Amino acid sequence: MKLQFEKEVLGFYLTEHPITMIRKSFRDIHVTTKSLRNLRPNAFVKLVGLVETIRQVRTKKGELMAFVQLTDEFGNVSLTLFPKEYNGVIGWIKEELTIIVEGQLEMRNGKPQIKTKSIYQAQNANI
Repeated sequence: MKLQFEKEVLGFYLTEHPITMIRKSFRDIHVTTKSLRNLRPNAFVKLVGLVETIRQVRTKKGELMAFVQLTDEFGNVSLTLFPKEYNGVIGWIKEELTIIVEGQLEMRNGKPQIKTKSIYQAQNANI
């Protein structure tokens, strides 16, 4: 609750970022938004973060897909959820939710992005 108030009032976390605490409980998640720049394009990545924003769009075929901004203690990264993946999470994904993402790393305009293959709620993940 203290962390939520810090974020609300200050716009950032003063004490410890909530993702730092959560990442410690998952032994196989070592990738952060900071370390993405050191990886090769098309590398498989798995990271944990908070959903910052969700932008839903329609494809040319009229299907829903989304672009999600995921944040951790080091920065943020854009996730691309194509219709198949987005349909699987549309009922539960929301802002301020902690998620675990698996996908393929892409570099666009010098910035890392992730083509999402699967998403899990961090508290429900079996890792």
